[in-house]
Amino acid sequence: MDDIDAWLGTAAARTAAPLSTSAVEALDRRIGSEADPASFVSRRDGRRAMVTAAIAALVGFAGSGTIASEAFAQPRATWVAAPSPSSPFGLLVGR
Repeated sequence: MDDIDAWLGTAAARTAAPLSTSAVEALDRRIGSEADPASFVSRRDGRRAMVTAAIAALVGFAGSGTIASEAFAQPRATWVAAPSPSSPFGLLVGR
């Protein structure tokens, strides 16, 4: 854009041309078919709320499973049949 004055003059000439009645009606129909900003924002906020609720449900489900498995875990022995050979108890059992 070398000459801003030429650009502004061209823009003013294009926008100053009067519109025909059919063009104005077509423009009104097009604007009327567009969603109003409030409904657009409410749809976006609704999607955001649903995604947030889904993520919260997944995190809560995973967290409750972890907490429940730790809370209700049965105590178990550290070895099943024999202690580890490096354990001091391994020397006693080996005799």
